[in-house]
Amino acid sequence: MMSGEECPLRSKLQQYLDGDLCESEAVAVEWHLPDCLACRTAAQELLGAVRFNSSSGTSEDTGGNGEAAWQPWILNVLQENGWQLPHQLRPDPESPEPTAAPELPVRYEPVRRIGRGGMGEVWEAYDAVVGRAVAVKFLSSAAPGLQETQRLLLEAVALGRLHHPGIVRVHEVISELKHPAIVMEHISGASLSGFVRGRTISERDAARLVCRLAEAVAHAHMNGILHRDLKPANILLRAVGNPSDRRDAPESLADYEPVISDFGLARLAAEHTITLNGQILGTPAYMPPETANALPEEHTCAVDIYGLGTILYELLTGRAPHLGENQTATLVLAQQGRITVPRLLRTGLSADLENICLKCLAFSPADRYASAEALRGDLQAFLEDRPVSARRPGPMRRAFRWGRRNPLPAGLVLLLLIAVTAFLTEVTLSAIRRQQMQEQVTKQLANAIDLIETMLSNLRGNTTAWQAIPEDQQKGIYADAIKVYGDYLEYHCPSGRIPPEHLLHAARRTALLQMLDPNAEITADLDRINQSITQLPMVSRQTPELLFIRELCAQTGANQLRQKGDLGGAAQQLLAHVEVLRERAELARSSAGAGSTPAEALQFMRSSSGVLMNAANDFRDAQDFISAAKAAEEGIAVLLAVMKLQRGVDADVINYLALADLAANAHSTSQMPQRAVEIASEARSVFEKHQFTNPGLRDVAMSILRSLNAFQPSQSDQVENTGEKVIKN
Repeated sequence: MMSGEECPLRSKLQQYLDGDLCESEAVAVEWHLPDCLACRTAAQELLGAVRFNSSSGTSEDTGGNGEAAWQPWILNVLQENGWQLPHQLRPDPESPEPTAAPELPVRYEPVRRIGRGGMGEVWEAYDAVVGRAVAVKFLSSAAPGLQETQRLLLEAVALGRLHHPGIVRVHEVISELKHPAIVMEHISGASLSGFVRGRTISERDAARLVCRLAEAVAHAHMNGILHRDLKPANILLRAVGNPSDRRDAPESLADYEPVISDFGLARLAAEHTITLNGQILGTPAYMPPETANALPEEHTCAVDIYGLGTILYELLTGRAPHLGENQTATLVLAQQGRITVPRLLRTGLSADLENICLKCLAFSPADRYASAEALRGDLQAFLEDRPVSARRPGPMRRAFRWGRRNPLPAGLVLLLLIAVTAFLTEVTLSAIRRQQMQEQVTKQLANAIDLIETMLSNLRGNTTAWQAIPEDQQKGIYADAIKVYGDYLEYHCPSGRIPPEHLLHAARRTALLQMLDPNAEITADLDRINQSITQLPMVSRQTPELLFIRELCAQTGANQLRQKGDLGGAAQQLLAHVEVLRERAELARSSAGAGSTPAEALQFMRSSSGVLMNAANDFRDAQDFISAAKAAEEGIAVLLAVMKLQRGVDADVINYLALADLAANAHSTSQMPQRAVEIASEARSVFEKHQFTNPGLRDVAMSILRSLNAFQPSQSDQVENTGEKVIKN
């Protein structure tokens, strides 16, 4: 790189120094800077304009731009890469690094920090309620962005869906703090990378440990979770048995149970909202080629199979699979999938175990084990001295390699064989890959729908937590959900009739579109859903799920028309909503048996009266007073039926009087004063017969009744006196 201007990362240097980059972008800059003299020079120039505040642990811009709010870890990274920092920027080596305890709920007492990175920190804390040590992972002030927050929450969702002794457990998600935090199981043992350093691990111990890890990974895959960063540093060791029975730490790997931790890069079904093409996440020394080449759409279970292979490789050879002179060279090795054969690093290695390891580390995901369970089965076979499925390359592969070593004598023959073999192989593999891809896409989309619906249900069910999320993040969640639903529908039913099993997802996507943007054009989507419903048999349309879908579509349609100013059309949609509520009430009543009306049916009836009140208001505002009166009287009839079945509910009487006031005013405006008088008289009678238990609601009822008195001028004083007597009683 001849000049800083030619470098695409030059523009990100200031953001990196300010701590404004997300974790993946910061890592990319750190890989790049040791190899780029121009960018290192530019970084030193930027540092020269800043003075370091040793008392506060922050940097300040001498140019008057205020605090740059750098984090000390950034300065440490600069020094670790051999940069000469200005004297005023160098942290005092004798002063302890700031270790301020995190803000935690009262029940958790911080003990010590056990880990830290650019995105956040992990602290050991004591849970005073349960009486146990826990690990708390939270975002630091250097990583307050939406992507980092989403990644931490998705890590909690991933761990919450996994229940296996080989995977660290999550106890709680703390959302009421300034930054979200995850409370997890605390594993007191060291990491696998620390344990194996300087030790020679036996073949059987290595196979046994990776076999247990494969079982845990298979559990994660069954629940739709990809770890994507499996390596020895992310494997914690839990000592087997009671620690009090031992004076010294165990020396053998067989005395430990492995526990997978750090799901910060785990991929859920909605991961596409965080990881984009071109982002490289993870550690180059352990990366599979598809990750090193920044192709997240190719991430499948094979990524974690590769990660398990890297762990087995390091246990057998004592080093990582990819080791270059620097991080850039290491990344190139990972991109090309270059690996030194294990037997060259450890003589006498079992051929079966080496074949298992190399099958995990195959360059193409299709050449690796089809699943973690298949890998576990091969390792178990090795431990039981049974034949394994992994084998050395066949004759064709060996012939090809021979041809590469001896191009002159075998060139023409090998060229012909390669061409024919490649053609036949591609035809076969293309068919297999298409089928596998369809199965993977179907499963991933189903997992995505499950995840997004669980997240929305949890967030909307917890009003306090939902309101604590900023509005732009709420919109981001809605947008992500719409994208997931859209991908699902585009794959399963891109056009035409929507099958019954996909109607609910289509209705929820349309409702979310209207909520995110009230002016969104959703008429075509609603028409397609409604047409798909009308093509179903009548019996199918009256199932609980289809009734809910019809109700959701009616609500969404009414909201859209009201936003467009078509109040009459919105009211008609509300009447369709009422019809669905009546069917739901009838279904609940019939399910309870003859002669009984369950609480669910009463709730549907009350809901229909409320929807009729909204329809009457919309008709009135649209100057359609006849329809307004009709809708209000229908609501009155529903409430009379409810009050007959369940007497003494103050809210029912209030809603009845409000509907009566609406109906009387609508009749009066439409030149039907006699009917207005009759409705007012009936409302007074209902009021006089009811004994209010809530004085506040009684005052509201009196206010509505005074409005109704206008339709009986000859008896207004009597009605007023009657009301006063009720108040006194």
